[in-house]
Amino acid sequence: MDYMIKLKFIVIIVFVMTSLKLNSGIVNEQEIERLSRAYGYIIGQDYHLTLIEKEYPDLKIEVIKARLHFNSSFSKAKKIIESELERIFGDYFNDFKSEILNKSYNILDNLDLDKDYAIDFLHEVNLRAEGFIESPVFETLLTYEFIDDPSCELSNGFIYTYTTKNHPKSKGVTINAKLPLSWKQEESDRPNIINKFTSKNYNSIGIVQFMVKDIGLSDDYVVTNEGIYDIFEDNTIKQTIPKGSTFISSNRIVLDGLAGNQIIFKTTQTSLDIENTFQSVHFVTIYESKIIFLQCSVYSIEEKQLDDTFNKFLPLFRKIANSLVFPDQYNQTTNTEKKQLKKTDNTFEQNTINHIPLEKLGNIQIAVTREPTNGLTEEHFKDPEIVKIIEEMSIEKLLEKSKQVYLNQGGTEEFDFTDFSINSDSWNLTIDDKNFVIVKINFEDLIQLITIIGIKNDVFIKISGIRNGSLPIPHSYGPCAKKMEEVFEINIPKLNPVIK
Repeated sequence: MDYMIKLKFIVIIVFVMTSLKLNSGIVNEQEIERLSRAYGYIIGQDYHLTLIEKEYPDLKIEVIKARLHFNSSFSKAKKIIESELERIFGDYFNDFKSEILNKSYNILDNLDLDKDYAIDFLHEVNLRAEGFIESPVFETLLTYEFIDDPSCELSNGFIYTYTTKNHPKSKGVTINAKLPLSWKQEESDRPNIINKFTSKNYNSIGIVQFMVKDIGLSDDYVVTNEGIYDIFEDNTIKQTIPKGSTFISSNRIVLDGLAGNQIIFKTTQTSLDIENTFQSVHFVTIYESKIIFLQCSVYSIEEKQLDDTFNKFLPLFRKIANSLVFPDQYNQTTNTEKKQLKKTDNTFEQNTINHIPLEKLGNIQIAVTREPTNGLTEEHFKDPEIVKIIEEMSIEKLLEKSKQVYLNQGGTEEFDFTDFSINSDSWNLTIDDKNFVIVKINFEDLIQLITIIGIKNDVFIKISGIRNGSLPIPHSYGPCAKKMEEVFEINIPKLNPVIK
């Protein structure tokens, strides 16, 4: 198969949220059954307590204590579930409630309600108040008890400890995290998503996903916290969200001591003729040559309420992110430390980048070219229009070279190279009073390119970097920065960001 066509078919788009298949409606038969079961559980319990209080007056105080104990844990859930079922059943709600009570009557008619049973049941109600409730009733009660502030489920100790250890899709990375006990864990059919957790209520869906993606770094390459900060700079982070999304914000964070980024955006997804909009926050870092994602999203049945719903869930998502632990980094000798013991030279110089062997694209490869200035000066690099022209010319040259490789391998002229996905950005950079143009290109999430253009001694100099994978090439550290300092005789400021 032709190399470029092969690349086309093996594209893995890391950041696109195609794994989120949201329903257009939330209250379906399954949700009604879930609500009805939880409501019947509470109504039946109340009836039992009322009957015990009537049959055994000396247990009245114990009945009151048990009822108060349970209500202190789940009174809000009962009110909200009842209100939602009233909305669903409308005029038939009283008939629905009567049917539940009749079932309770039938159960008790077949029981010998002696005092020992009554005492045992009171003890059971007190245990239920502490969370000893059968599934899925327990998860439903938790969901609706903390519907106004989902993060309180964690604060109140209802925690599920999750780990990716030994999962076949974790790529050897162990991540530990704490999630709400009520959220449902599912396997994902996506190759890089390890697990998905969901929470549904009558008007929204919350989704949390753990994803690990190999970014193709060589074993000799070390990504520092400063490097991660550079990778997730604003000029590149906007390219990581799905096409058609609305970028909202990004800021630097720390995940278990690792520098990272928090990205918030909105995406509209169309299924058949139905559009659904959801709001997402991604927490992302790099660890052991892997890019780590905690992807959190919210969908609201009322789009106008999406912002409010997202703001309710955001504190929970941040608590989950703050709970992340990468335990292997605390081993005596980590893979990163082993890499730091190795020596490497990832750079080489030549007059053109036409002949970079494809098998070497695993590392960042550097080429330096020199040309006449043709009247250009550093002042021109401050002009946004000229910077944009340089960016467009860089893309044209990339497509020309890609087409030449394709034709050399037996391809046909009719192949449409405009079908490829190319994301690019460019800007002016000033260092030591010298002006440069930086161009970064993402080719199908398979190849990353960077061009650094400057002028020295009236010579137009281009430093070009290329490597495979979905991770942008940094310009303020690593091989490109080293070559830039060497060629232009400048000192690039060492980044030492304050990460919040």
